Amino acid sequence: MVKINALDAKTKPNKIFFVDFLKAISITAVVSYHSIFVPIYPDESSYMILDVLFAPLRFCVPVLLTLSFLLSERGFAKKPHQSITSSLRKRLTRLSIPTLFWVIVASSLKLLTGNSLTDIVPQILQGEIFTGFYYLLVIFQLTILFFFIRRMTINKNNLSGLIGLQAIIFLL
Repeated sequence: MVKINALDAKTKPNKIFFVDFLKAISITAVVSYHSIFVPIYPDESSYMILDVLFAPLRFCVPVLLTLSFLLSERGFAKKPHQSITSSLRKRLTRLSIPTLFWVIVASSLKLLTGNSLTDIVPQILQGEIFTGFYYLLVIFQLTILFFFIRRMTINKNNLSGLIGLQAIIFLL
């Protein structure tokens, strides 16, 4: 029989099972969605079948974005003394390093295949340098926006108003 030490229970981070479960499902969905390899045939009916089968898995990136900001807010609530500018700088730096790496890799591959810089730069700015790059641009924009509006959303009336405004935007 294994005994759990009382110190181990205190040193483990406070996890939320449901959030970790959603992260695991979303990560699995991202990997499975992007790892499909179907050879191109003249008859593209196989694409339609795969598109229908994997349509429910398209929730994964929006869920990961939502969880990212949920966990960011939870972290801020635990460290209220931490300055907003240092937190923003730290978060943007953590996002910039892998983004810059993958942009360099994708751009280098495109240059090696004969594309010019005048073709590549607009693809980078539009989030089309590689599949899914626009989500990285979105997370940069949402991170900056999050730091400006997070204080407003703490108030339940403001949060209700923002949710209502978002519903109106979706309906339009």
